Amino acid sequence: MKVTEPTGTGPPPAPPPPPPLVSTAAPTLTVGNGQRREFSSREEVRAVCRQLRTIRESFQYNDEVWLSYYQHARASLQDGPQCGLVALSMASQLLCDSPVDKEELYEEAKAQGFTIQGEMFSVSAMEWLADCCLGCRATTTCSASQKFDAVVKHLKEGGVLLVPYDADFNHEPCCKKGHKAHWAVVTGVLIITSQSDLHLHNHFSRDVQEPHLYHYKSSTLPCRCPPIPYRPHDAVFVYAKQGKSRYLHLWPLETLLRSNANLTEVDPDRANDVENYVLPPEGLKEGLCNKLLMLSTK
Repeated sequence: MKVTEPTGTGPPPAPPPPPPLVSTAAPTLTVGNGQRREFSSREEVRAVCRQLRTIRESFQYNDEVWLSYYQHARASLQDGPQCGLVALSMASQLLCDSPVDKEELYEEAKAQGFTIQGEMFSVSAMEWLADCCLGCRATTTCSASQKFDAVVKHLKEGGVLLVPYDADFNHEPCCKKGHKAHWAVVTGVLIITSQSDLHLHNHFSRDVQEPHLYHYKSSTLPCRCPPIPYRPHDAVFVYAKQGKSRYLHLWPLETLLRSNANLTEVDPDRANDVENYVLPPEGLKEGLCNKLLMLSTK
């Protein structure tokens, strides 16, 4: 069929968006009769690791093995500025016998004066909600010098992490002084080490499709295997979800911690909007900056 081109001149077409950082493929698969089902835990991991492989193979890191510890939580989308409450609700899937709905968390946070629309600009308020509504162990860590190793240890032991960070246009961590403050739930860690260090093979099973990838065998954490050597600055990634996407993300841990450490200012458009937001009286730096919430079962 012949298509008639429109006459006249108009604005040039918008350029295509830049490719995403390591994130994921579609969170569902097509199965028989055209029906769809959610990714399994290993399929989610495999999807993000395929993108990571493309990146790292371009630098010829062919002697690597990737040791994966991951706990699957179903994605949940936010309605309005509820990213912290949605992250906490997703965490409850792994920490509670009965998951806690985001609306229940919102009602309790509003009753306590923590929020108006669902916004949560205080790690201490999130800690209170985790203890009260989830009944889990909640600990805020503030030590920047010890944070990296503490996060890896916590995730390997089956813990869950709630992290405030600056979100870029594609939800990846960035540094915008806190103007794009957002929350993510972190439920696993991927440690890259060399083939020569794979002396822990009894604890991991090789993925059936991705040759670099090994999954921790136990269906439940904590991990009982010996410590694994890694190069902190380029070889540790975390699995994360956040309330604006159903996709699993895989981010360098160092990048996420750097974003967390830059939360120093409230977005100027919100700074004086006290009718619609509960802002920390001591400022965003005291409420979120350099603070992570570590959650585990009691």
